[in-house]
Order: sequence, then C-alpha cells, then structure tokens
Amino acid sequence: MTSCFGDLNFTHLLIYLDDIIIFSKSFNEHLERLQLAFDRLREHGLKLKPSKCQLVRKEVQYLGHLVSAEGTRTDPEKFHDHLYGRKFSVLTDNNPLKYVMTSAKLDATGQRWVSHLSIYDFDIQYRRGQDNSNADALSRMSNQEVGETLQSSPQQVRMGGSRHEEAQTTREPEEVSGEDKTVVEEPESGQPLEPSEVYVDMGMETLPAMTTQELRAGQKEDPVISPILHFKSRNHKPSHRERMKLGATGSLLLKEWRKLVIKKGILYRSVRLP
Repeated sequence: MTSCFGDLNFTHLLIYLDDIIIFSKSFNEHLERLQLAFDRLREHGLKLKPSKCQLVRKEVQYLGHLVSAEGTRTDPEKFHDHLYGRKFSVLTDNNPLKYVMTSAKLDATGQRWVSHLSIYDFDIQYRRGQDNSNADALSRMSNQEVGETLQSSPQQVRMGGSRHEEAQTTREPEEVSGEDKTVVEEPESGQPLEPSEVYVDMGMETLPAMTTQELRAGQKEDPVISPILHFKSRNHKPSHRERMKLGATGSLLLKEWRKLVIKKGILYRSVRLP
C-alpha cells in the first residue's frame, strides 16, 4: 500500500496495512479523490472487496475508532470489554447528570439511555469544571497549541491547578514502603533536575483488573463454570444425568468442550485467529 499510495498518504487519504480511508472537504472533492484512488489501485493490479467498502459516509469505523468531521473518537463497542463487569466512576461537571440513573422524570430518549447503561456497574460523581483542570485544558487547547507548547516550553506542565505552572526542578527524597514504589535518589546539594527528568503524576489510574487468584476463586464459586471446571480437570465429559443438572447455560458451555483448556487452575476458551 505504501508503494501504491505513499505520496497521497496524509494528504488525500490514510493507509494502514490494507485499510484505506479517504477524506475530503466537499462532495466533489471526495469524488475526485475516490477516482484517484481507484486509478492507483488499477495501475497496481489491486482489487477491492465491495462488501468491505463504505462510500460517501459522514462517519466511518476505522482501526477501532469512529472518524468524522468532528474528529476521531474511540469506538464505544471496542471499549465495552474494559468496562463491562467492573466498577468504575464517571466524573462530570454537569451536576443534574448525577441523578439520571435514579430520576423517574425522563423522556423516551433518556429512558433508552438508562436502559442501555444499566448493564454497567458505575457511579456518577460531580466535579466542578474549574477543579477538572486536566479535561478543561484538553477541551480548550487545540492539538497545534499543545504541540507548540511542548516544543517551546517543555518545563511547563499542567499540575492540576487552574493555571500553567512551571514544574519544580528539585525534589525531596522519596520514602519507599511498598513494591510498587519507585526509588528516587536525592539530588546532590539540591542540584536542579532537567525538566525531562521530572515525573509528574497526573492521577490517572490503570483500568481495574482481577488477579489470577481472584479469577481462580471466582470460577470455583460460579454455579455454571465450577461444574464444567471440575469435569474438564478430570478430562471426563459429564453423563446425560449430570448434564441435566447443569442447566441451559452449562449445556451451552459444554458445546465448547474441545476449545476449553485449563491453565493455572483457570478455565479458558481457546480461539484460533484466522
């Protein structure tokens, strides 16, 4: 694809492996760029699969993102697995939104949203806009301004206040009390550190995850997985009478018997990618 569209990449279209996305400012310009792309493909003897082509769309799914005239955002369907089954918090500067899950005075649209969100385990917390400085800064500062600031003044970082403040260039020695702590040596005689050496903790936590021990214990307590785990560990399929006790969900899991494997006491379903 690079040899075919290399000179057009980032100007007329974007390419990633065999994925192509063509962008334009107007309908006529879009037709011209489509024709240009078709001509290039024909010259290089390449073909397109019609069922995988989306033409003249205002929004397209591309590499796990939704791309439109408003910009690029993460495809919600791709992020579903990170949120489903986990407790998380939503921070918003819209105070009435706190009560959207408990309010009875909702129109049809609001009720549909509540129904869609009910599968998630979350709480909504109110945070004033002036206190939510990291999101506020991102919403007010364009990408170009961010890039220019990082290049011209790398020592200026957002420390969580309402103003851009210069990062402190000296730091105190840190006491280490746990395995997850990072050892920081005390600078000699309060010698200033280079801005690139200053670590700024913006308070972003990683997505919650279950440990191996928690997964193992959870499967043993699960009424559906636990019996299957027992039979699979013995490498013995249940009899007809035993299957009747598993219920409908357990029977569906038994249909995947050949794909089920046990590693470190945890039941997995193996999938072979094409």
